[in-house]
Amino acid sequence: MARKAKSITVEAPETMAEADQYLRDIGMLNIQLRDIDTDLREGTAKLKQEAEDQAAPHRLEVEQKWLGLQSWAQANRKRLTNGTKTIQLPSGSVSWRLLPAKVTLKGVTDILAILRSKAEFKKFLRIKYEVDKDAMLKDKVKAAKVTGVKIGSEGEAIDYEIDETKLNAA
Repeated sequence: MARKAKSITVEAPETMAEADQYLRDIGMLNIQLRDIDTDLREGTAKLKQEAEDQAAPHRLEVEQKWLGLQSWAQANRKRLTNGTKTIQLPSGSVSWRLLPAKVTLKGVTDILAILRSKAEFKKFLRIKYEVDKDAMLKDKVKAAKVTGVKIGSEGEAIDYEIDETKLNAA
C-alpha cells in the first residue's frame, strides 16, 4: 500500500519587513545549528581521544602477543602442522595462508609509454570507454537524439545569503 505524504502548512511573509525578519531568523537559527554542530564535533573528538588512550595499551599488548605467537608458530611449524596449514589450539587456531600476488606501479606515465611502445606488452593495456557528459551538454540537441540520454533542465533556484554582521545590529 502506498504511503500518503503529509501536507505541511507553510507561512509566508507578506511584507518586505516580514521577509527580512524571516531572513534574520534563519541566520540566527543557522548560527545556533552551527554552535550545536561544533559542540558535537568537539565532544565526539574528546570521547574518541579518551577511547583511543584507553585502547592503546591493549592494542600494544595484542601486537606483542601476536608477534610472539607468530614467532613460536614459525619455529615449530614442521612439528605442529604435519602437512596441514592450520593448527588447532584449545582457544582457537593458527594458520598459514598464501597471500595473492599483487602489482604495484611506480611512475605510471613511464610504464604506460613502455607498454605502448612494444607489441609484446600491449596485452597489459586496457582501453576504458566512458560517456563524456560535458560534451553532451555542449551539444544538447544531438545528445538528446541518443536513446537513453535525457538532457535535464538547468532550472532555477532561489537562494539566500545572510550578512551575520548585521544580525545583532537591529
